[in-house]
Amino acid sequence: MRMLSLTLAAGLGLLVGTRADAAITLGLSSVEDATIQFTGTGSQSTVTFANGLGGNSFAITTVDDSPGGSPTGLFGTISGAFTYMVKDITTFGPTKTPVQVAELSGSGVLSIGPAGGPTLTADLVGIDLFSFGATGGYNGLSSAINLTNFSYSGSNDALSQLRDEGSEGGGIASISYQFGSAKSLTTLAAAGLTTTTYSGTITTVPVPVPVPEPGTMGLALSGVAILGLGLYRQRAQSLA
Repeated sequence: MRMLSLTLAAGLGLLVGTRADAAITLGLSSVEDATIQFTGTGSQSTVTFANGLGGNSFAITTVDDSPGGSPTGLFGTISGAFTYMVKDITTFGPTKTPVQVAELSGSGVLSIGPAGGPTLTADLVGIDLFSFGATGGYNGLSSAINLTNFSYSGSNDALSQLRDEGSEGGGIASISYQFGSAKSLTTLAAAGLTTTTYSGTITTVPVPVPVPEPGTMGLALSGVAILGLGLYRQRAQSLA
């Protein structure tokens, strides 16, 4: 009977679709003197990330769901420029503190690495920008995949996992920021330069393992049952 139980358990185990492990998530925060910058012209605003001390834009502060991964000594930069147009801003919500959303165009490169390298790089594209009172975010509402073409040749556990998972399912970079007073996307597009600090996350997208369709599941269960019955009869005959 023990063999029968093991056989049935093994057969059923093959039918269970396991989901992918939790994706790695890196928390980040801008370093001293590094800022997210909004350069407005009146009809549009261009978003850039200015480096701070040591030529870095942000530091990795946390690493989650990465066995052996550590944020120690990991810094990064975000190059490129991302632009939204005032005419494309959508406003909704309460009149006093409305939410504004606009599509971002443009592209750049996100880089992460320890001092002296090697560095992980990924292509970064603009998705959207939103504002709500004094807060706002880059890719903060849609949380769409905006990181692709991962490259890394080093041995850092966290960066190697980020490269492998990102190459398979893509990555998501989301940035949030806050001002001392309310600043809508319309305000940030007014002529002039506005800057503030920021934080955010970089995560990957798990690729789910396909689960058998009901018809396939039923056929497989039938096979397991027949296999179990055969083993049971074999067992009974040997005891006769």
